[in-house]
Amino acid sequence: MKQITRKVGVYFENFEKTEIIFTEELLSKVYAILVECAGANGDNYEIMSFICSHLEGKYPCHEWRFGGELGFGGKFRIESMRVDCYSEDRTPKRKKIIEKTNLKLKELIEKERK
Repeated sequence: MKQITRKVGVYFENFEKTEIIFTEELLSKVYAILVECAGANGDNYEIMSFICSHLEGKYPCHEWRFGGELGFGGKFRIESMRVDCYSEDRTPKRKKIIEKTNLKLKELIEKERK
C-alpha cells in the first residue's frame, strides 16, 4: 500500500507539528469526515481523486477544494488537518460546520498518533 509521511500541525493542547503516516486507509477516513460533516461529494471518483492527489506525484496536494456545505471556497488543508472557507462566505451555520469537522479531524489524528 502506498503511503507518505508528512508533518502536520494540529491543535492538541497547543499547536504542534506531529509526524503522521498517511495511507489510503487514513485518507479515506479523512474524506469520510468531509462527506459526513461538511457535505463533500461522496462519489467514488472524488474519493479516489482525493486519495491519489495526496499520495501520488512529485508534489503531493497541500489543500483540497471540496466545496460542499462550505461553498466554493470550502477547503481541506493537510498541513493543519483543518477545513475552512472564504471569510466572506463564513456564516454562523458554516462556522459550526467548520468547528464540527475540525474537531472530528483532530480526534482522528489523535488516534493515529498514539
